[in-house]
Amino acid sequence: STQKSRLKVTRQIKLVEAGSDASGIFICQNVVFDARNTVNTNNATTYPIVQNKNGSFGSVILQDCQILLPKGQPLSYISNVNRSIDNFLMENCVVPLSSTDNNKFLISLSSSTATYNKLSFKNNIFYCADEESSVTGFKLMNGEKAAAKDFTLTNNTFVNVYTATTFYVYLTSLPNIHITHNLIYAKPAMANNCGIFRLTNNPESGECNNNICYKAENTHNW
Repeated sequence: STQKSRLKVTRQIKLVEAGSDASGIFICQNVVFDARNTVNTNNATTYPIVQNKNGSFGSVILQDCQILLPKGQPLSYISNVNRSIDNFLMENCVVPLSSTDNNKFLISLSSSTATYNKLSFKNNIFYCADEESSVTGFKLMNGEKAAAKDFTLTNNTFVNVYTATTFYVYLTSLPNIHITHNLIYAKPAMANNCGIFRLTNNPESGECNNNICYKAENTHNW
């Protein structure tokens, strides 16, 4: 109970090997999810979690984990329009990020038009691991043509983790959002205005309250 086991990922974790699996479950709990050395069959650095069959995979759950991502890669990349995850939950996790990394996404969807059912980020810490530096262009979910039905962002802390003009979450449609009790600490100064959600269609329901930002300057805003 006092020490996390280390899961060292060196090859991609394929959630689905044959056919879709709407009831599939992938869970990591109380581990150091060390994916820094994940490589593909050509021994090139790649992302650790793959959903590589058509359909919606059931649930991906990461709880009480420290997540170490490979340089220049997201946690998961799902580009096919017929593939998605029905329920994604990251809770009580710590995610250190490098200011020199050129890809700081968790879920990257490229040009996929798939719809995701439910995504939840609860009580996590995302922070820049380099002293007196900041991460730029960070995204929880990047998919300018994709959609989600429900998104919860609550009790998270972001320390010197900034966004590009596409913000933390970039989607077309997101009818229902819950964004509450999040803390953003921004020092050094931000290079541009930052935001949480960038959507083509405004949410239809949900809540947004008790979110606090501390920042070092007054030029740019959240």
